[in-house]
Amino acid sequence: MNEIKIGLMGLNFFSGNLGCAALAYSFRSILEAAAEQADVNLRVTVFTKERNLDFERSCSSFITEEVCRYSFRSLSTIKDFARVASEQDCIFDFTEGDSFSDMYGAKRFGLDLYLKRVAEKRCARFVLGPQTYGPYESWLSGKLASGCIKRASSIYSRDKQSTDLVEELTGIKPKTTTDVALGLPYTRGNKLETAIGINVSGLLWHGGYTGDNQFGLKVDYRSYCRGIIRAFLDRGLDVRLIAHVFGNGDSPDEDYSVCTDLQSEYPECLVAPYFKTPIEAKSYISTLGGFTGARMHATIEPS
Repeated sequence: MNEIKIGLMGLNFFSGNLGCAALAYSFRSILEAAAEQADVNLRVTVFTKERNLDFERSCSSFITEEVCRYSFRSLSTIKDFARVASEQDCIFDFTEGDSFSDMYGAKRFGLDLYLKRVAEKRCARFVLGPQTYGPYESWLSGKLASGCIKRASSIYSRDKQSTDLVEELTGIKPKTTTDVALGLPYTRGNKLETAIGINVSGLLWHGGYTGDNQFGLKVDYRSYCRGIIRAFLDRGLDVRLIAHVFGNGDSPDEDYSVCTDLQSEYPECLVAPYFKTPIEAKSYISTLGGFTGARMHATIEPS
């Protein structure tokens, strides 16, 4: 049986942010189906800078998974990255869905672009998977992003705004698809009609990374969350507080500690389990009679 080597960049199986992990698990599910249909073996290499390399491996007999960890503090691992990239038949890069932008800072943007450039030079087929492009706040960022996009073998966008931006920057119109997380597999459980899930974003709760309403919300997010919790409880509903970003509690991006703090204010609520994968989270959410949330990938409705 033929073997194809596939590299995955910007797909984070290891992240406590289940939205980022949802892209990884969803795209792997797509690869599993494609490999089985084509009757080929895929040797998948996951490129990552994460320290924790533990994740749930594929159960498909058509997929073999390896991890290539790199660190910008170690030149030898960057050399390993380049070497392993050159061994791939194709590399798919998703930039964690929304990170192909300078809005997270020039340093992060620059390092990501460097890895893209290495992968483009080393691998004959470099594909930009369905993702958001931009915004690019500086002229230089837009110029650098444009060069990277033009060098890619194929370009996919997950929204019309990104498609229009790429076409404006490069003259190339990417293929517009849905977010791959729409295909995240899950196990459907018994429906609990009176159970309502509320996903509370730790990032919005803390006012963004800057702590000063970084994203310009028109309402007080904490008051909003408390208001909808009270409104559902007053209607006799079973309220479940659901985190979709997990960590050790010292990051403003983390949801779980905010949910437990809110439970101390509203002890009638339940806090959903500490999910290990986005599949677990989606399976749990599928049992609820209703759901509202701030995290984009938490709110993708199970079909």
